Amino acid sequence: MKDIIQDEKNYYLFRALNMSDNEDLEKGFITDKKGKYTKIRTDKQRWEENKDNPPSKYSNSTGITLEEVYDHIKENYRRDTNCISLSSSASISEKYGENYKDNYIMVRIPKEEFGKKLVDAEEYIIETSKIKKEDKLTNEMIANIEKRANESEEFLYYGEIKGKNIIKISKETLKDFALLQQEKRNEEIMDKIEKLYNNDKKFNKEDLQKIGSRISNVQICDELDNFLKAKEKELEEGEKQINGKNI
Repeated sequence: MKDIIQDEKNYYLFRALNMSDNEDLEKGFITDKKGKYTKIRTDKQRWEENKDNPPSKYSNSTGITLEEVYDHIKENYRRDTNCISLSSSASISEKYGENYKDNYIMVRIPKEEFGKKLVDAEEYIIETSKIKKEDKLTNEMIANIEKRANESEEFLYYGEIKGKNIIKISKETLKDFALLQQEKRNEEIMDKIEKLYNNDKKFNKEDLQKIGSRISNVQICDELDNFLKAKEKELEEGEKQINGKNI
């Protein structure tokens, strides 16, 4: 499996809201009156709202399959699947978000759902194709997936994502995560997630006590380290002012 932020019970993944998500956001379909996320919808849910569309290829109860995963991530992807794309990489999510509207979320997925509702897209397609009878479709799948390997750090979640597992994060926070991932600073990743929890209250704090990661360690310059420290100080000062505390 790709490097991924995790604790003992959960994986933590990123999503840059695409144009369909942003339309849902603007229409109030996926947030409550306070602006908290209540869900992230699938393409299939939106597809079926348009009565001019033909029936979806996929039902709501088939469970995740090789063909549906491939239909969701291939270049000319289908717009009627039950899958939602997530990424283990903050920097890749930022890259995608810049092509949309720079709205981002972090999603908590219980580890027990891996292989059932959550899959590493490229790994799933390659491994599942190997055990199936070789044919034109599986050969096409493997060729396309190997070509794009490591470009997206993409995971797929099957079905709607519930609000209790979603935290809204700013682009600045996403950048912080990207820098921390590069440095493999696990303790600071934990601190960052706990601060997000304190502002959102949707994540179970017990689940956040032992955040760890298996992310790539990249040596970076002192200036970047100083920048991160300044960002953390700025956040702490802002929290003190909000809470009415003296410095």
